[in-house]
Amino acid sequence: MKSCLACLLLMAAVAAASELREVSPVTDRVLMLTFVDGRAFQPTLGNGANGRVETTPLDVDKASSPQAYAVTSADDPAFAAAVTPARVGRKSKAIDAARVEKYKAAVVMGHWIYLELPISIRAGCSYTIAAPGLATNAPKITLAFDVRKTRSESIHVNQLGYAPAAPSKFAYLSAWMGDLGSANFDHYAARSFHVLDAATGQSVFAGRPVLRRRAPGQDDTSRADHAGADVWEMDFSALRQPGRYVLSVEGLGCSFPFDVDDDVYRPVFVTVARALYHQRCGVELKKPFTKWVRPRCHHSDDKPVIQSRCNIEDGRNAFKDLPAMATGERKDFWGGYHDAGDWDRHFGHLRVADCLLLVYELAPGKFSDGELNIPESGNGVADIVDEARWVVDFFQRMQDADGGVRGGIESTRHPVTGEASWTDSLPLYAYAKDTTSTLLFAATASRLARCLGAGGAAYLDAARRAWGYALAHGAGDESRQDARAYAAAELFKTTGEAAFQAAFRAALRVTTEKTPLTKWKDYDQTWPVWTYVTTNQPSVDKALQQRLRAAALNWADKVCVSTAERRPCRYGYDWFRPVRFGAATTPDTLPLIIAHHLTGDARYLAPQYTTCDYMLGGNPLNMTWVTGLGARSPRRVMQIDSWYSGQPDPVPGIVPYGPVTRSNEKWTLRGGLDTVYPRLKQWPEHELWFEMAFDPSQAEFTVHGTLAPAIAAYGYLCAERAGKP
Repeated sequence: MKSCLACLLLMAAVAAASELREVSPVTDRVLMLTFVDGRAFQPTLGNGANGRVETTPLDVDKASSPQAYAVTSADDPAFAAAVTPARVGRKSKAIDAARVEKYKAAVVMGHWIYLELPISIRAGCSYTIAAPGLATNAPKITLAFDVRKTRSESIHVNQLGYAPAAPSKFAYLSAWMGDLGSANFDHYAARSFHVLDAATGQSVFAGRPVLRRRAPGQDDTSRADHAGADVWEMDFSALRQPGRYVLSVEGLGCSFPFDVDDDVYRPVFVTVARALYHQRCGVELKKPFTKWVRPRCHHSDDKPVIQSRCNIEDGRNAFKDLPAMATGERKDFWGGYHDAGDWDRHFGHLRVADCLLLVYELAPGKFSDGELNIPESGNGVADIVDEARWVVDFFQRMQDADGGVRGGIESTRHPVTGEASWTDSLPLYAYAKDTTSTLLFAATASRLARCLGAGGAAYLDAARRAWGYALAHGAGDESRQDARAYAAAELFKTTGEAAFQAAFRAALRVTTEKTPLTKWKDYDQTWPVWTYVTTNQPSVDKALQQRLRAAALNWADKVCVSTAERRPCRYGYDWFRPVRFGAATTPDTLPLIIAHHLTGDARYLAPQYTTCDYMLGGNPLNMTWVTGLGARSPRRVMQIDSWYSGQPDPVPGIVPYGPVTRSNEKWTLRGGLDTVYPRLKQWPEHELWFEMAFDPSQAEFTVHGTLAPAIAAYGYLCAERAGKP
């Protein structure tokens, strides 16, 4: 009887423990243990709120005690007798979740325990870390410490790789250890790092780590690095030999593997660009184009689209006013793209075509027909142009004979819990025609016509008709000045007609070489200016073009070059941009692309590369911010159709919003910010990612806000395709 009782007590103790997943060296005196409390089971189609979690929580009080651990080694005499850590640190947060009720999620916690040892571990030795009673799977874990093979979480590299010709190639050392603060790497200044051939272990490049930035204080300048720790850099820019490598630091460990290859960005570009195919609306997604198959959704033959008098330009409450102002007229409108958590398709999605066509125009030799495996592949047009055409065709279907274009399609609420795009039960309404949407369509259709050449006549005609409608319906209003400038610049670039250049001048707000291309809550004329400075029409106003060229370069210097120089990991975007909506995940580098195209200057190309390096693994989480790529990528993203696809992983190529410093208070299904230890204000902003697919503040994405800029950034860094149109 006593033995049975003892067994029950033992089982209860084990059930109250977490799972010990990994041990990794942070420095040669700090070991990191990773504990995971369980797993999440996701909801099913038709319910959407029947998820569940199985958890066995870590005893965090015990796990934070040095006496809970004993470190021994059979081949390091200093650890022949058990060594107790001098200090123990911890950080914890949600790392998975499932929706268990409509507005309730259950989370799985992850814990990172930092054991600060009184003496250093030595390369070539093995260490056993005993942690009895903390884990369900094992009372101890062993670290075979080989700096050429043992991966350290402190080393951050671009996991996809580096182009041989990239002006800058950096890896970084940094680690924020929760309530212990920043790891100290000062003693590594006297040690070497090596870039090793991944197959042979031979060193092909060596150097020394150099301090880049100290851990941030409380002033805005230092906090904007988002790392929360000392950052050391390792410069191997001179390495140009193609191969597969790891970066090893003496006395520490090595990185995830990476490639050096002329076309190392091709897989990234193709994967993110193909994500657009998976967001297409109105068609069946099927093999051989994808294994994430689904039926046709939201086609007007299957589901009526009702015309409304509600105008998207007026900023009305769409969910309320679209049905209230419905005319009852059925429309044959279908196509476009879904975003992450909505079935709406609005005029902002025209920016997808803008980004794709811009990078194609600037570097057409980098792109080819057939590389994206989409239904249009093989038609003699580069796939990137065909993908851009998909969204333009959608808005062209919503253009009337008078040239006016509707602002998109919306339903009466956000998607019903448990419904996918092909089971959506909500009614659909088309917005009324409006002048801003019409002007933006004119700009994008004109750009598409130019890219298609002789095959683009119908799009140019549609753009002209849209311009005519806009002129007759208030295009001159101040609120439409930016859209008018863009449409006029595009039509002038395509046609060379003086009237369009005159209209561009009249709408222009960028008046000097130092005028910002955009001013918060006032104007945004980045796209009109970029169009005009890349125009080669004989009648272009050379003086105006030179002035705007200087303004475009000044803008790139301000928002990208200078910020990349100031930030420890050299990612460049607006210094004051808040950490949300893809700030930590999306290489928003169009200013650099334009500046490099205009000048050929490597000072604009270098931060283009280093920003992409950061988003592809060179960040504190060692995360490749593209689903399906790299050794560690997001697993839980708000791509609703892939939740119910039968596939274990999300659609590849999704770039989520990522780390976020606050959740949308209107959502009762709160994010992971409430789960963190230590307190939220102590966390580095770019580590606030929780793998919570139902939290729109971090798991959502948009085709125009995260996918399109990423496609342009990664596409611009692809190699030229010899012999390809």
